[in-house]
Amino acid sequence: PWRRPDGKDNHPCGSSGFFVGARGGIVIRYNDVIGSDKHRFNDCIEGFLNSQLIESRVRKNSDIYGNMFYCGQDDTMELDGPMMNTRVYENRMEQTLCGISTARTTVGPAYLFNNLITNLGTEQNTDRVGMAIKMGGTGPDGYAGKVFMFNNTLDNDGMRGPYNSNGVWPTEMKIWFLYSL
Repeated sequence: PWRRPDGKDNHPCGSSGFFVGARGGIVIRYNDVIGSDKHRFNDCIEGFLNSQLIESRVRKNSDIYGNMFYCGQDDTMELDGPMMNTRVYENRMEQTLCGISTARTTVGPAYLFNNLITNLGTEQNTDRVGMAIKMGGTGPDGYAGKVFMFNNTLDNDGMRGPYNSNGVWPTEMKIWFLYSL
């Protein structure tokens, strides 16, 4: 695995499959972002300017679809920030700590649908799993943006479902879950 020069914990170290930071119109489609147990990505899609939640990351009018992501040490997709009219669909995510991070969506709406998040784990311990979909944040403005989720498959032993870092569950965060049978 990627290591820091001092040999300590390997997060956040290593490369990213995509490093994203633009005003909008990003399309990431039909890619295989595949790491290995020896060389994991930090994030398969990493957002630019973590501390700038309005100007950073996937800002608006963007699509991420039809991709396969495998072996990331933290998030499969770190999409935190504006996510205005952003669609994430028909992606497969495996062997990362968390599936999709939307912590925190500042504008929205974002749409997550028909994704498969399965077999989560990290190189230190494949039994260490995080959230399938990570939401929330610690800012004083709360949860301004909406995230809509439709027909996603979350499959892993011990994996936590949609949850956020403040301990607030989705029903308190303007998030709707719709399932079709």
